[in-house]
Amino acid sequence: MRRTIRQEGLVDQGLLSRLRISVIGDQGGLRDSFMSMGEQLGASVLSEIVRSPDFTVYLGDEIVPEWDCNYTRVILLDDGVRLTQDRKATTGEPSALQKGGFATIGAALAWQEILRVCGAILPVEIAKKYVTVNLRIDPTTLGEIHDIERDMILEAEDGSEIPFSVLKRDDGTGHKLIRARLEQDHELTDSLLNSLSFLRREMTEEGSLPSEIELRLPRAHGALSGSGIIAGVGGLGSWALDTLIKSFRDSSSSGEQTELSIIDPDLNIQIHNLNRQVLYKEEDLGMAKAEIAKHRLENSVDRITVTSYNEEIGTGSLQRLHDVDVHNGDSSEGISWAEDLDLLLGGSLLDEDFPEMCRASDFILCGVDNLRARAILCGISSEIGIPMINAGAQGFHGQFDLFTEGGSCMLCRYGLGILSQSGPMSCQEDGEVPFGSIVTSTALFGAIEGLAMISILADGPSSLDEWPSQISWSGQKNTISIEYAHDFGMFARIFDASDDHSKHIMEMVLGELQEDRNEESVTSDMESS
Repeated sequence: MRRTIRQEGLVDQGLLSRLRISVIGDQGGLRDSFMSMGEQLGASVLSEIVRSPDFTVYLGDEIVPEWDCNYTRVILLDDGVRLTQDRKATTGEPSALQKGGFATIGAALAWQEILRVCGAILPVEIAKKYVTVNLRIDPTTLGEIHDIERDMILEAEDGSEIPFSVLKRDDGTGHKLIRARLEQDHELTDSLLNSLSFLRREMTEEGSLPSEIELRLPRAHGALSGSGIIAGVGGLGSWALDTLIKSFRDSSSSGEQTELSIIDPDLNIQIHNLNRQVLYKEEDLGMAKAEIAKHRLENSVDRITVTSYNEEIGTGSLQRLHDVDVHNGDSSEGISWAEDLDLLLGGSLLDEDFPEMCRASDFILCGVDNLRARAILCGISSEIGIPMINAGAQGFHGQFDLFTEGGSCMLCRYGLGILSQSGPMSCQEDGEVPFGSIVTSTALFGAIEGLAMISILADGPSSLDEWPSQISWSGQKNTISIEYAHDFGMFARIFDASDDHSKHIMEMVLGELQEDRNEESVTSDMESS
């Protein structure tokens, strides 16, 4: 029996499951993408015109009846995708390389329109949901048991053991409090949480006007070949690779002379990944993401060469390329600042082949979960002189960045603060920064990343210089904004005038490590004295 997978903390799942959504027509794989995404959302889709649906999605050139006023159209263009209520808008014919990616983008925008117009978006993002159970006990009734946590077990109806802590009560009774926290995906927790709704006291119709979106990207065609590094194959990276797989399939490219290196430290695919990470299935639970992603690519593309690494991106990566000596004063110790602070990669990526692997790549695609790693990857791409494809998605917001040689970098656009943001951002509380996550945002920006990767690998006439340097999305209103200048950012002029991006990123990273080292030394001296 397939387990229920929900979009945590962002949508009213009960309302979404009750909506009567009708989808009519098809174009270039739009229907399959829409239906598959609906399954991940936990929504029910009707594949015909029905009486009084809550919302209807018309795909391609399907004619919209005059009586229908609660709908959107999704159409593929020669060079993009359009979401519109215009009954007269005409479709185009995207290239075989881009058709699958545009279909994913169209499906994501359509589902976001449904969530928005039908009121399924929660009024506030819930970063984490769990239930706390308190049991007040009289310990004098336990007989010879003196250590409750060691000698007692709290058991659920299904026989599973539930961890708990023991708290004292300072009210003169001698009672103690047994406190247990039940996480989501536990039968007891779900039975309660699924019955709760978090609503505004006064609902308004503001912001419910239909969205009109047109996203166009430079057309790419030809065969695919080349090399690249994919850093992170979670929500974004999995959709980027899914887009690449569809591109190989639809264009009949063989995969010959295409080499990818996949890097991801996550050794354990979990059930909560399946609601927004398209490459993974229930049978993959407990497996390493990089290895499963490699397996999916090799099974889908005949002659592609894929290498996987279960590693993190750290300061040592950039240090290797620069070949910088960062020993801590006394070279006899043989320990660099980065190593001392546990920031070196370690393992296979730190062998002598790592710089060669980077320099043989045509691009770096970034889907990692913290900003510091993104800055380091940007430094690597600047050092080699190859583009970095970057994106981030959090809740109903997302952003795509393209960094090309001679343009800006992560520090130029977002400032020095990103170097200190090394805590993993996750839709679960195992990340230092928990946040809600939904498939519409990860699919949208993962597909855009994938299309940028395809533009680089395509041997036909296409140019990254014509690509947007930034694409931003607000899901609350389902709007997209685009920036084309490649040298913008709050610090762009400062860094461009002082040095190349690779060098200033390296200097900032090592300078920060030196400050940390000095602070540790001062603290140690004070404690000694």
